[in-house]
Amino acid sequence: MACMSLNGNVNVVMAYNEGKSNEILTNGQYGLTDIKTAQVDGQVYCSFTRQSVTEIKNIVFNLADDRFHLMLARGPASQGK
Repeated sequence: MACMSLNGNVNVVMAYNEGKSNEILTNGQYGLTDIKTAQVDGQVYCSFTRQSVTEIKNIVFNLADDRFHLMLARGPASQGK
């Protein structure tokens, strides 16, 4: 999942990392509900609910049964990067 502001529009999207590449899913809202976004004083805020089980590129991501690490990043975004 990625929370980002591009051209003044804040959005949450589902994305997939493969190696060092990141790809936003064609259906960027896949598995996400209750999305709320805001931008206040240059800070971006996002909240959402994610389905506990999703399948991306024939890989099942089960947040209930498998262990994952939450990675946070901070900094400017430019042209989707």
